[in-house]
Amino acid sequence: MKRLTLALLALLAVPAAPAFAQQEGGRCDAASPGSATDEDLAVLLAEAACVSQELAGAAQGQAARLAKALELARAQPVPPPGPTSSAPPAGQWERAPTAAGKPAIPSDFETRQGLQPSWGSGVIPGSADPDPVGAFRMTCGDGDLAYVDPIQYPGSDRLSHLHLFYGLVGVRPGETYESARAAGRETTCGEGVVGLNRSAYWMPALLDGRGHAFRPNYVSIYYKRLPKTDARCRWDERNAPASANACRNMPQGLKLIAGRDMQNPGTQAQITRGAWFYCVKDGAQSPSRDDLSVLGDPACQGDTKLYQVFDFPNCWDGEHLDSPNHRDHVVYSAGSTIWGCPRSHPYLIPALHVAAEFQLRAADDRGLIRLSSDMFPGLAPGKTQHGDIFIAWDPEALQMLHDNCIDKRLNCAGGDLGNGWQLKSPTVRWDNPNRLVPAPKRPGGEHVGHAPA
Repeated sequence: MKRLTLALLALLAVPAAPAFAQQEGGRCDAASPGSATDEDLAVLLAEAACVSQELAGAAQGQAARLAKALELARAQPVPPPGPTSSAPPAGQWERAPTAAGKPAIPSDFETRQGLQPSWGSGVIPGSADPDPVGAFRMTCGDGDLAYVDPIQYPGSDRLSHLHLFYGLVGVRPGETYESARAAGRETTCGEGVVGLNRSAYWMPALLDGRGHAFRPNYVSIYYKRLPKTDARCRWDERNAPASANACRNMPQGLKLIAGRDMQNPGTQAQITRGAWFYCVKDGAQSPSRDDLSVLGDPACQGDTKLYQVFDFPNCWDGEHLDSPNHRDHVVYSAGSTIWGCPRSHPYLIPALHVAAEFQLRAADDRGLIRLSSDMFPGLAPGKTQHGDIFIAWDPEALQMLHDNCIDKRLNCAGGDLGNGWQLKSPTVRWDNPNRLVPAPKRPGGEHVGHAPA
């Protein structure tokens, strides 16, 4: 046995005899070990040597393959590390096809179906004196809660934080001006399917910290602008008199954002003006704050009203309805020329002021209340306050409010169009019985920059 073992080891250490190095079909199996006899000793030893050689060859081949793979891998450029979360999709410049924005799309019903005599009698509102601007005001009911943002994340219902919508009902991820003006769409800013303002308005949902979202009692929307007859509405590049009209009607399809820039939410330099909170209780109003620290004010205690407020930019470049960051095509008025509009954005459009009223109760824990977008380290609750709009009006009604309320410098309220007609009113609950509802669950997918609401 000892001599047999030594012989086997010796054969394994040297190349196999040519007769047995490779059997037919590339296998070393000429004899069956189970039935081998003394006469098969030489064959068994040769087969063992063959197997050993095949294993060694396979190992060498594997090593060669790995070495070549490493060589090829080193030759490939190494991609930079990816971001920890996906960035918002890059926008693009969207050119306005006309000075009025998108081409007018009439409603799928007669405009008069969405109107009623002003205040029941067709009364004409009074002058806005001493205010130099004409004003149109309307009230909208509360709308949908959805993980949708057609401006920042068009086409996706998986990337946005939770938003509260009002105006257009059932806003879709890929919503456009054209789809908003399609037949059968409803609005909370009018009487259902005969509502004339199908613009979409949205903001981060207000959360109670216990799995619920607040719903507003109502949302007030103001349109204000100098009348076109005002001398401050006339300009040209040479400051020559009356050669152009700098005051424009609200462009159809225009996209607007106010408040914090959610593409760069943690950067102080990216804060945009135009968003704040305040409370009113028993006639006393708190100071306005740009975050929810306002909830510590005495006017915000007990049963009280909390207002989430936005002022949107009102100077337009006259060429674009949207821009890559969704902001550069409009700016806020400031200074002394064209009632504050710079030459880069010379057209004064109606300033939009939006205020949502929420009912707070004494039992609501002020320390837990936050916005659905408040998920950034170092930012206080409410600091991510922002609002979005895209305009999609019935063209005839939009023209009425400009021709009468604004250009005749009237003080129009309650959807009054200044010509004896008034928008049919939506259903508004001044003390919403459904002020708290379960926050809807996310459909799934990555939540860019934010934790789940």
